[in-house]
Amino acid sequence: MVEHTAHDGDDYWAALYRRRWLILLVATLSAVFSGFFSSVITPLYEASAQFYVPQDATTSPESGLMPTLIRGPILRDQARTYVAVLESRDASIAVADQLKNRSLEDVLRAADFDVSPSASIVVYARDKDPTVAKRMVELFVQYFRTFYSLRLNDTPIVVEKPFVSQKPVFPIVALNTMIGAVGGVLLGIIYGLFLDYLQVRALAKRMRELERQDWLNSIFAEELDKSE
Repeated sequence: MVEHTAHDGDDYWAALYRRRWLILLVATLSAVFSGFFSSVITPLYEASAQFYVPQDATTSPESGLMPTLIRGPILRDQARTYVAVLESRDASIAVADQLKNRSLEDVLRAADFDVSPSASIVVYARDKDPTVAKRMVELFVQYFRTFYSLRLNDTPIVVEKPFVSQKPVFPIVALNTMIGAVGGVLLGIIYGLFLDYLQVRALAKRMRELERQDWLNSIFAEELDKSE
């Protein structure tokens, strides 16, 4: 009868080698489809601006001069308070009102805010039109200036010029294609081993049937010899 033996690493490597073309085909198709679908998705561009409110300054913005002394950025806890203001629905409504071709839902989905390690506030906006993304960032900074103009007692807000990505930040076709290829290799390996398992199982079943048939034939031959 057929004996069941444990498989070792060599058996799996042999199975993968037998299915190498199948694995390559699956990986290639996965990479092609990932690259294709990534290329047809509407790309998004990202704009960002970074600013902070100095703790102290020797001149006011009305003088038209840059401050000569800035002690440093606000603390991170204070910066998170400012981020909460920017994340408010009122801020998004104010920005959406000035963007004629974008709804409030578009602004809420596109805008994001963060606090850098130096306690600076970073405003992000993503949109299919880089000009709109940049304008959205500028409007959020403008809203912050307006909202805190009285509370800050004319303390200047130091702002870095908004930066717009020259290439789409989503989707990244090359990265998605690479991920698709890696995923295809893994899928191909699993599928190849599964097919090899089914093939070995079917072969073992066939061998058991042949052995049983041989056993029956031998018994029949013995009975025939006895009868003669």
